[in-house]
Amino acid sequence: MMWLPWLGLTLGSLAVAAFGLRAHGSKRWAASILTLDHRLEAARNGGEVRSASPARFDSRELLDLPAPVQRYFRAVLQDGQPIVSALAIEMVGTFNMSSTNERWLPFSSQQRIVTGRPGFLWDARISMAPGMFTRVVDSYIAGEGMLHAAVL
Repeated sequence: MMWLPWLGLTLGSLAVAAFGLRAHGSKRWAASILTLDHRLEAARNGGEVRSASPARFDSRELLDLPAPVQRYFRAVLQDGQPIVSALAIEMVGTFNMSSTNERWLPFSSQQRIVTGRPGFLWDARISMAPGMFTRVVDSYIAGEGMLHAAVL
């Protein structure tokens, strides 16, 4: 029975180490997302390429677009209305983790989209098993695309 305390100590140490790794990984992930968000905002506001689009909608901009697109924009937009420059979206749903069969897992994400210099930042968390998840970032910032996934 002398092995029972050692087993408890070993399992406890493994649990503390797993919790510590998860906390460290979450902190690093949050820092990298914050850095990407700052880059997205910098590209929108003062990047080396600035958008030539006006701050207000002008229907004359539609003249070169296909007729169905013109009809849609004329129906939903009014001359002089402010143009959306940024938005944030929160999503929940399922994500297929297999390319050959159905393996749908729940996910939640936040996405930020900017239009001044077009870009986006998508930060997702996909539940792989109870207490275990994969983090995914997909972005297009200042003309550069990136897709990165990580566990822990």
